[in-house]
Amino acid sequence: MKIEQVAAITWTIRDHCKTAEDFKQSMHKLAAIGFQAVQVSARPPRDEMSDAEVAAACADAGLTICATHEPADTILESPETVVETLKALGTRYTAYPYPNPNSLNIDNPLVFS
Repeated sequence: MKIEQVAAITWTIRDHCKTAEDFKQSMHKLAAIGFQAVQVSARPPRDEMSDAEVAAACADAGLTICATHEPADTILESPETVVETLKALGTRYTAYPYPNPNSLNIDNPLVFS
């Protein structure tokens, strides 16, 4: 597989993404080892680093944000918030953390098909 087909998932380096400065440095390190894209799943709190700042940090490192990973409850209860985040980050996709205990329907397993 070519590196162009692989994205780093920031959750795997979450201990290095807790502050805005750490996030910026980590994005540059990912780019330095050859990554061209990231899935933003770990990041500093939004009150410390806005979506626009996350997008700028990734762009500054030369990384494309290919997707995010949003909490299941946010996706289910506030999808407009997810859409706003995706737009601000310049991506179209998010990952759904399945299974979500709140969405399980044991009586009707076909609900998910």
